[in-house]
Amino acid sequence: MRSRGLLLALLFFLSLASFSPGIGSISIFTDPDEYHRIYRTVLSMMENDEWMAPRLDGIPRVRKPPLTYWMTRLSFELFGVSVTSGRAINVFFAALLVVVVALIGFEYDKDPTYGFNAGLIALSMLGMGISSKFLMHDLSAAALSGLAFYCFLLWSRTGLQFLLLAMAAALTAGFFIKGPVVLVVAGSGVGSLFLTKPAIRRLLWRCKFSLLLPLALSLGLIFAWYAYVSSLYPDQTFAQMDEELSARHLGTLTWRPLASVVWMFLPWTFVIFAALYRVKPADGLSSGNGKWSLAIFCGLSLLPFFFFHFLDRYILGSTIPVALLCALAFKLGDVDRRRLGFRIGMAVSSIVIFLWIGLSWWFRTSIWELALALGAYLFFVIVWLRRPKVIRMAVSASLVWMALTGLLLPTFGSNKVPPRIVERVRDSRVILYRVPEPAFLPLMLKRSLEYKEELRQGDDLNLEGKTALTFVNQRDQKRFEQRAAALGISATLVDSYSSFPSTDGFTGQSRNKTIAGNMTRALRTRSLEPIMDTFLLYELE
Repeated sequence: MRSRGLLLALLFFLSLASFSPGIGSISIFTDPDEYHRIYRTVLSMMENDEWMAPRLDGIPRVRKPPLTYWMTRLSFELFGVSVTSGRAINVFFAALLVVVVALIGFEYDKDPTYGFNAGLIALSMLGMGISSKFLMHDLSAAALSGLAFYCFLLWSRTGLQFLLLAMAAALTAGFFIKGPVVLVVAGSGVGSLFLTKPAIRRLLWRCKFSLLLPLALSLGLIFAWYAYVSSLYPDQTFAQMDEELSARHLGTLTWRPLASVVWMFLPWTFVIFAALYRVKPADGLSSGNGKWSLAIFCGLSLLPFFFFHFLDRYILGSTIPVALLCALAFKLGDVDRRRLGFRIGMAVSSIVIFLWIGLSWWFRTSIWELALALGAYLFFVIVWLRRPKVIRMAVSASLVWMALTGLLLPTFGSNKVPPRIVERVRDSRVILYRVPEPAFLPLMLKRSLEYKEELRQGDDLNLEGKTALTFVNQRDQKRFEQRAAALGISATLVDSYSSFPSTDGFTGQSRNKTIAGNMTRALRTRSLEPIMDTFLLYELE
């Protein structure tokens, strides 16, 4: 037990060290869910002193349960409003997910090496390296659902009743972050045991009421919160829920999870097939679980995502069975004789790595960071071409993803706002028009600001005797000026700047411009300027 505790502590601190670099930069991966829907919601909560029913632009935020907002506000209150204090939450849950993978591995096999290897493999996946860098709901939901499944495993072995309460607590916390994902991940783990182990089926039937009680308690608490919010804002709550369901396109078949699996779990993706091919059905772990139990776990955790519109990060919970399967290949799969899966994983990863490194070199974004990334990549290639050993392979993969996502990516300078712009709007009323950018301006000003999808007749802009500064993306300039003129609002252009777009801004550019042409000009001139967005600052009165 002592050795397991030391291994878990080592995994946790290795995870913190691997995932933390770069989280203080506004120029790494982000998403409107982070800079618009989470940070602005939390700042609005602090301005209005709200906890139970978070609102954004006066509208209740019920599309997602509130625990992420609560944790972020608590972090802001304790450590100050900054991108680092917000993203530190995600780093913690990423490290927790790695530890949970190892804990489940310890339950699957008496040899602690198996669980430790599984944790290292989870730590060194590309999806973990990217998703840990920005604050979202998905990593915390995956970690808590995995923790609930671990409590179930421990309870099924020991029969200790307090573990059911621990499972209920993990499920409840997960439901208050992202309920459906929690049910998918924890349910797929239990389902895989139900389908492959008769003893688990008998246990579930015998203790069905003991298990239903914590589940009912968890669901009851989250439904109670929704009932409370809907009693305060009935029309807006149901309208948002209807929009959320419509956006998911339930029942629509998609093959996107297959593509997501390929890149999310690099460089280990193809080791899964080595586990399924090389491990014999008769071989199993000390718990009696084998490759088919883990394969069913993995399949069930992915299956629902084939039937609605989803984002790649939704499948982070599948990190658990994938890491366990890859660790199984090392334990029982005779990987020394069959290295094709490792070579393919290294080759596909090299394409991703060369893309990042090549763009940095071509656009001359850095020198030292580029050299460090190249050094990490060379170490990665050398290790992955040698005899397969989990520890050195996981360490080399972690280093290369850390160098790319935490050191090299910030050198591209996305989302930068000139200091003169920040100072000009610091004490003024600020409106963000149509796109919620500059993405991190609310955090810089420590205010939620205002966001308007459109200027409409009857909007209370309260401009009598006052002014408001409004940010407009250049692609929306004509529309904005026409709407302002129609409403009798004087809009004077007072400043502008260009910035490499965030994820959302780049997507918008690709919708409204010829992205191929812009990229061609950027590559020809070795300048990022052709693919930058221009933001215009208007004074309204």
